[in-house]
Amino acid sequence: MLLYPSRKNMTSFMYPGRKEGLKWSPFCLAWLGSDHPERCGKRSSKAMRKEAAMGGGRTALAFATVAAIALFANCWFFSFSSFVRWPGSEDGAFTTAPDIGARHEIDLSPAAGAGAARSAPATVNSSDPPREIDNSPAPGIGSSSPSVDQQCEGCELPGGNGSSSDPIEEIASPECDISVGKWIPDSSRTPLYTNETCAFIQPSQNCMMNGRPDRGYLDWRWKPDGCELESLDPAKFLDSMRGKKMVFIGDSIARNHMQSLLCALAQVEEPEKIFFDTDDKIMKWGFRSHNFTLGHLWSPFLAQHEFVDEIYHIHLDVPESVWETQLHEYDVAILSSGYWFFRPSVYYSNNTILGCNPRSHLNLPIFEVLPAYRLAHRNMLEFMAANFRGVTVLRTITVDHFEHGSWNTGGLCNRTIPFDQAAGLELPWMSNEMNHIQVEEFERVLREDQSGKKKMAVLNVTWSSFLRPDGHPNTFRVQPPGERPQNDCLHWCLPGPIDTWNQLLFHLLIETRRKSEMGDSKLRQFHKVRGG
Repeated sequence: MLLYPSRKNMTSFMYPGRKEGLKWSPFCLAWLGSDHPERCGKRSSKAMRKEAAMGGGRTALAFATVAAIALFANCWFFSFSSFVRWPGSEDGAFTTAPDIGARHEIDLSPAAGAGAARSAPATVNSSDPPREIDNSPAPGIGSSSPSVDQQCEGCELPGGNGSSSDPIEEIASPECDISVGKWIPDSSRTPLYTNETCAFIQPSQNCMMNGRPDRGYLDWRWKPDGCELESLDPAKFLDSMRGKKMVFIGDSIARNHMQSLLCALAQVEEPEKIFFDTDDKIMKWGFRSHNFTLGHLWSPFLAQHEFVDEIYHIHLDVPESVWETQLHEYDVAILSSGYWFFRPSVYYSNNTILGCNPRSHLNLPIFEVLPAYRLAHRNMLEFMAANFRGVTVLRTITVDHFEHGSWNTGGLCNRTIPFDQAAGLELPWMSNEMNHIQVEEFERVLREDQSGKKKMAVLNVTWSSFLRPDGHPNTFRVQPPGERPQNDCLHWCLPGPIDTWNQLLFHLLIETRRKSEMGDSKLRQFHKVRGG
């Protein structure tokens, strides 16, 4: 039986100001400098009694009460987004908050954030050892670490350059929220491609070739609440992107997503290789007759980073140069990032150490994963809003489905049908919080857009993906030589449920064109996480 902590039970710990939060006394501002927010109410009561005694009368108490109202408002506002705690254990069982010592806290509120991302790459120190490649897997990640020096230089690429006079105009709002719905059995469905009709599937995600015997996981379609979703039409997709360039920026899940789209489009036109690196971390394909380029740029943190002595040094306010230097070539950029943030890391902002996450085991202040994840998304989205003239799509985090163990302790995912959607399921706590961070930071950037002309959208696949534990390679993957056997319950089989992500992307782009032709270009798609 698969059990997940309830978001309702964990919310008060994660966001003290949200819903079932702590009951603050008037002097809870003392919490801002405290390592123990749970003691705020107790200290505040003592402070309140002391203040009353010193004041010696009702006048002083009344004055303190009036002042405390303002302090309460301040404390609640800043606590909402600034002091996020990660109650995660080493094996991913997010059940309790460990005693992890001192914390370095940073204000992530809109008024006092870290500011817009800087475009110039930063380094840890000129005396640091040479950059290395980490080939060890991470929790929920089955691929190797990035080489940030890999770029495509001097490539002749078809399509636009990000400054086209006719990019896709606006991400429009359909009639319903396509991120919330249910999976409907549909045995009449046929995959857009198979392992026999697509030669571009990553070997470890080629479940059919690797011997997966069942096919029932292909017989489901996503049905949004309140509307029908048009099937992905690869020919129509290519026509809508004629003369454009699209890039997926992120980790191996972003590559998984890109290859799903590549396989679908390859049924219309055989793509040509434009550029490939030896590790499949940078790849670009051209569809010559449509003058369309499709690519993937490996950037697991989105932010600039170095790998030194088994630790990632991540500059949360600096876009990684591998994509920042090439962004101007593209018309559509799909950004995503996720579980790499749980690797041992030291976090920087403005070339200043903020702290390290608990997995690093360094003698530095603790800076938790979730505040770092928020700060990275805030800065990257601000950078895109200020510098990218094309369409930015933020794809939300997916969910792993390891059961009976974790990624490195024999966990597996051998289900053959989706979760029972009538069972009152809730998202796993950590995935839910990461999803909230992505959506909140996306909406924050849009709120700050005074012109209302930023071309940005969020593709929220978290809930629909969570419902599909049957869509992973599990044991049907390529096992790298010398690696201890591990199951893959994070990446997706191709073909498989991940193909729906491109159906949703197709929906966004087609609605954009249709709305702009109708003269209604001001609508945007706001995908809401289930229950958010």
